[in-house]
Amino acid sequence: MATPAPLPTGSASGSAKAEADSRIVAKGTGIAIDVETLRARFAEVPRYQYELFGKDPAEALRTFLKDVVIGDALLERAAVDEKLDAPLRIRFDLARAKANALLRALHDTGKTALTDAEVAAWYESHRSDFDAPLRISVQRILVATKQEAVALAKSLQDGGGKLATWNDVAREKSLDKGSNLRGGSLGFLFPDGKSTEAGVSVDAAIYAAAAKLADGEIGKEPVAEGDKFAIVWRRGSIPATKRPLDEAKTQIRTVLGRETDAKAKSDLIADLRKRYLTDFHPEKVEVIDIVAPPTVSDSKRSAPGAIPLPTQKP
Repeated sequence: MATPAPLPTGSASGSAKAEADSRIVAKGTGIAIDVETLRARFAEVPRYQYELFGKDPAEALRTFLKDVVIGDALLERAAVDEKLDAPLRIRFDLARAKANALLRALHDTGKTALTDAEVAAWYESHRSDFDAPLRISVQRILVATKQEAVALAKSLQDGGGKLATWNDVAREKSLDKGSNLRGGSLGFLFPDGKSTEAGVSVDAAIYAAAAKLADGEIGKEPVAEGDKFAIVWRRGSIPATKRPLDEAKTQIRTVLGRETDAKAKSDLIADLRKRYLTDFHPEKVEVIDIVAPPTVSDSKRSAPGAIPLPTQKP
């Protein structure tokens, strides 16, 4: 379906009231819908939905006016007549809706203000998030002497590199008590010796030695690690990755958009505090008695209902 033709803008002649009336497309008690309102509302409808309202632009506009715009106006009018903003809960909902509308407006402004140069600059300053080196899964057994390490390495190689045998030796022989019970597993190592496992970090020489091995191979030569020696088993690896800017743009815009939203909200609230907040007395909330629902951890309570919290002294 083609895009609807522009709505009539009315005659420039005549009195101001006559001109205003000529722009009204629907009117009633406390209700007046003009062409600008209808135009703005219909502009929000995705084009692929035009055919839901009619087989041609004119019919689509008439149906949209009758079924959507007038319906919303009548419901809004009824809500005013029923004084639905009187209950406290509904006042909260209305206030939250207005606040969310303002935050959405801030979001849209920040989204359009974000430039390609800002995206590229953020990409360059966070290259490590998009370019990852070869990561190697390593298990290592740490012993006191080079001779012991050589003998153990030969024994493990002769045994065919069986995981069960390696794990038994690691539990019995490895001096690294932080990893011996899990077969000496260090997780996936980066070139600097840091691991994907939280709190695990070893000498970079362990990674360098593993990098010379094939996946599944046990190193023949022990690796000096301080005053001790390590037997290295390369269990597997994750290839190096590199994400170019074009592939990362969408993700970066999402991250920057969230940061922009958070800063805009913080700045706005700080400004509104200065403009509108005149009195603040947090100490007065101590006089409020709070009743909370049962907590999951409170397994001793079986009776249904709320759990009164300790009453604060006034």
